[in-house]
Amino acid sequence: MEQEGYVKKVPFKGTDGNEYLIKFFTLTNGTDVEVGQYRKNSKGEWEEIILDPEKCLEKKN
Repeated sequence: MEQEGYVKKVPFKGTDGNEYLIKFFTLTNGTDVEVGQYRKNSKGEWEEIILDPEKCLEKKN
């Protein structure tokens, strides 16, 4: 884990072999709030992962 002020970054390697990063902000009451999830692309840059809950619920034919 890396921390810079109120920003915490948690990098990890996924079971799929990709590198991931979850970013949190620490509130003044000490609570950590997740603000973003990222995956490292082939250029070594972090790309935001955007989940669409509706797509997760769709049935595959």
